[in-house]
Amino acid sequence: MRRRAFVVQLSSVGMGAITTSACGEFDSGPRGFPLRDVLRWEPADIVQDVAFAVADLAVFDHLDATCPSCQHAFRVFSLVVSVASTLSVSCPYCGMGTLVTARVARLLFDQLRAAAIKYALALPIRAGEYFVHEVGPALMDGSTVSASRCTVALDVAAREPRRIVNRRLPAVPRRIVFHTEIVGAARAGSVMHVWRCNGVVTDRIRLAVDSPRFRTWSMKEHLAPGTWIATVETLSGSLLGQADWIIE
Repeated sequence: MRRRAFVVQLSSVGMGAITTSACGEFDSGPRGFPLRDVLRWEPADIVQDVAFAVADLAVFDHLDATCPSCQHAFRVFSLVVSVASTLSVSCPYCGMGTLVTARVARLLFDQLRAAAIKYALALPIRAGEYFVHEVGPALMDGSTVSASRCTVALDVAAREPRRIVNRRLPAVPRRIVFHTEIVGAARAGSVMHVWRCNGVVTDRIRLAVDSPRFRTWSMKEHLAPGTWIATVETLSGSLLGQADWIIE
């Protein structure tokens, strides 16, 4: 799939208050804000886009959507866009062309900048609405923890990922491993690995964290083609890290 630029279009409503990390004994909950009316597609009957990511306050990393013709999920990779434009996106499966009418999302970037959020992952709440999650260090059991590595691989050996997967798989593998390294935990605790395909949660797996630097992973078999995102989260829902890939 060729990299294509896109920007997110926001309506003047639907931008909620930013939720910031809490200080104290307990975990901080999800950090971010709600968002509505993300993109305007032509033709208008395209299935709702299901996720997007923002990196470094200026780059839209990717957008996941579904073709209205063949119903395949696909991922559009992005470049920096600084002027208003209408972008052409072609389905990599059937070739159907769609248009995304977009403008620079200043409201979104202003919100991210105000909260000092450098990387965000927007996940669907309901049709047409997202929660834009901050991805990064978070409070867990009284200490600040982070995911120093999030790796997608086909196997694990000696607690390290093996046969690392790029962001695109040309065929359905026998299994996928989501490997994470958690640092900073002052006491034993747990994190969650949450797997999503085409915007739908398929698995929530609770994993122990037993030391200040701890490598842990989850595996999934019986995979399906589509756009995949795996996140590592605190038990209260703060996103520590994520990885994404496509199975064609």
